[in-house]
Amino acid sequence: MEIVRIVSVALVAACMLGPPGTAAASSGTHFTSGAACPLNPLPPAFDDVAYMTSPVQATLDVWEPADGGVHPALVFAHGGGWHGLCKEEDQFTSNAQAIADAGFVVFAIDYRMACDPASPPGNVDPALCGYRATVPAQDVETAVEWVRTNGAVYGATAGPLGLFGTSAGGNLALQAAFTAQGLARPDAVAGWSGIPDLTMYQLSGDPARLYRVASNYVGQRCTHTCPASWANASPVNFASSDDPPAFIANGTGEISPLQAAQELQQNLEAAGVPVTMCIVATPDHAWGLQADACSTDPSTTVLDATLAWMHATLGA
Repeated sequence: MEIVRIVSVALVAACMLGPPGTAAASSGTHFTSGAACPLNPLPPAFDDVAYMTSPVQATLDVWEPADGGVHPALVFAHGGGWHGLCKEEDQFTSNAQAIADAGFVVFAIDYRMACDPASPPGNVDPALCGYRATVPAQDVETAVEWVRTNGAVYGATAGPLGLFGTSAGGNLALQAAFTAQGLARPDAVAGWSGIPDLTMYQLSGDPARLYRVASNYVGQRCTHTCPASWANASPVNFASSDDPPAFIANGTGEISPLQAAQELQQNLEAAGVPVTMCIVATPDHAWGLQADACSTDPSTTVLDATLAWMHATLGA
């Protein structure tokens, strides 16, 4: 299926790193997860639906295909260095309806982050701040389980479900996919620039920046060696034979070390898990990869390749 792409008109530098069936009330303060996040410039079908209410409330937006049919669910986790941005980030929302129209019911989630609740980024709900690894990945698991239980209300099939994340969200998507059990485990996972191994920060295209955001997320610094908490927040260490198929996209020389993505590919292949590796010969990161091409297939874009892979893997 050819995918109609909507190209973002505003690149956000920070991206580098109610009951079912009803939208949240529009009155009161609308919190997002970062100063760069608008109030959904392209409105979803449902806005700010709570998927978690305890110990704090976290919400998701639902994007439905224009054809109104029944389609597989695709859960999306935003980037932002585990401390900012949101489900309304420009680069996602500029593509969200096109992704939905490609044949998915898209559930874009917010989650708890490692920002400072006493001084949160602009427009961030302080209740979502103050959490370290691996709490955000647990929220992704909760969202997947919620969508499996409630997705039919929004036109999602009861069949296989996909999980997709970019940058820090890619890390969380991979982590959740490899550690979750039961209904919380997706049937396919795609991560762009997902930083599978935080301990390889020195191989980053910007090692100082990756170290800064990773140590903030984990809550501990590395000295001569990284503490176990860094390994526990690295999806590469959880590759096993029961993991879902994975699509990994990474640029060369970008902030997410290519060597970490290749390490994850090797671990998954050794465990017998189907994995598709998309290496992009540019230092582009996360949504910056969308219009690039995988080195193995220059005839299509990373976004189209990801969605085609997701459809094929989910059997949709």
